[in-house]
Amino acid sequence: MALESLPTELILLVFQQIADTEALQATARTCKKFQQVVEICLYSHVLCTRRASANRLLELCRADPRRATYVHDLQLVYSTRHHDFQNTAPVDLCFFPCLNSFVSESPFCNSHARIGAKSESVWQADMQAYLRAFEQASLLSSIPSCAKPLGFLKSVILHWTGSISSRFWRTTPLCPIFLLPELQSLTVSCVKIRVEDEDRDISQFAKSTKLESLSFVESVVSPRALEQILSYPTALKRLTLHEVTHHATDTLSYDFLRDDVETSHEALELQAESLEEFDFSGHHDPRGMMSSRPLTAFNLANFRSLSYLKLNWSVRLDQPPPNLRTLVLQDLSPLTFRGGAENVLARLPKLTECLKSASRRQEGFQVDLRLYRIPLHFFGHHRRYDVADGDHQPLRRVFEELRHKMIDRYTLEEHPGEDLADIPEDTSPVSAGPPATERETWENVPVRLRILTSKHRNFIPPYLHGEKSHRWVVRYDSDYLDIPPYFENSGNPEGDDSSEDEDMQEAFRLDSAMF
Repeated sequence: MALESLPTELILLVFQQIADTEALQATARTCKKFQQVVEICLYSHVLCTRRASANRLLELCRADPRRATYVHDLQLVYSTRHHDFQNTAPVDLCFFPCLNSFVSESPFCNSHARIGAKSESVWQADMQAYLRAFEQASLLSSIPSCAKPLGFLKSVILHWTGSISSRFWRTTPLCPIFLLPELQSLTVSCVKIRVEDEDRDISQFAKSTKLESLSFVESVVSPRALEQILSYPTALKRLTLHEVTHHATDTLSYDFLRDDVETSHEALELQAESLEEFDFSGHHDPRGMMSSRPLTAFNLANFRSLSYLKLNWSVRLDQPPPNLRTLVLQDLSPLTFRGGAENVLARLPKLTECLKSASRRQEGFQVDLRLYRIPLHFFGHHRRYDVADGDHQPLRRVFEELRHKMIDRYTLEEHPGEDLADIPEDTSPVSAGPPATERETWENVPVRLRILTSKHRNFIPPYLHGEKSHRWVVRYDSDYLDIPPYFENSGNPEGDDSSEDEDMQEAFRLDSAMF
């Protein structure tokens, strides 16, 4: 069998082991028999930071139409300083029939793009071309399903802008990106979404897409718009909603989740049966630390599949999900630990219900506390004024005390009959506990406590191509007490000395470091 007659997917699996692109190109130049095979690999992942490169890609694909079928992952990231702002024709996504993932970044995402004379009409033409392609492939199109383009598209990431002067772009729940039937993962940033009066009935699109992961970053999504968008997926598993925090934008005519609690709950309830991960970061008021409006509150008692929950520490959790395994609380002040473990627990009242629920299920529970950064000289300032009080403890002792209190004080073994009526009854066969008479004999639920910090960087969300995102460093891990700090996503529980943040490393290293 000729090598080029093998399925494209099989060829990619074999040649993906060769990470050296120059070696592949050299093979294509020196061996004609390998040329087509090498092209399958080289064209499978395409990244263009300049319009001239994208235009060259189209020319090569038109010269040999087979090359268009090789393109699986396409990234048109025009946000870098390499962008040339040439007035070339937009890329037609429908030209790539096997496209699996698409990433698009506007050239005006960064302030450096506004320097000099620039024409925003080129970017506007790009946006409209992308949206036309999405509309042809979406449920809004009258094209038969078997003939629709982009049938293999599974992942889309859009970092767009409205114009040169407007960082945010606007749309409605009827935008075709939400109605791609085969799409599984969608990430959009700096978007403002609300329901317009002229929007038509959307009931025909209910439970009609295969979307599993939906992320809004630095965005404004009104509760009514979120309700419509969440009605489309058949079974959404991961939802990330980061309301605008780092950018300035006009939001007077838009509502946040806390502005309409009832509609917000109804929107989330649409995916209560399938949602496994929920990551929410609320809007910060630029006039103060938090808005004067009521804090966002969630009742997640019906979310039986939800096992991972990430929230701002200030968000009110009226009812936690019954089968939660990991709780991540963000933006917690390091000064919270000044009053010891009792002070921390007092600020996290619903942690009690989460731990009791884990105890009833006989499952371990993980608590991640992400601290916002305070410079080292601030610690020293507080020590000079407060250490004489004698009420403060070394950091490590506070963390240990907090973990022991979570294990010993808030489990059914210690208080077998306390507040059982307040815990939502779980009738599912997987999580249903033993009879009440047996619950008192359960062992304490194992609790893993991690304390994380992150070094300040010069980039803000959304993190674009080539930008370094914030990396969270685990400073304390109750399961690995004797290891140095390690990066949260490194997968290295043995520790990593490169903590990136000398101030926090020093503060956590000293046994005398107190808040």
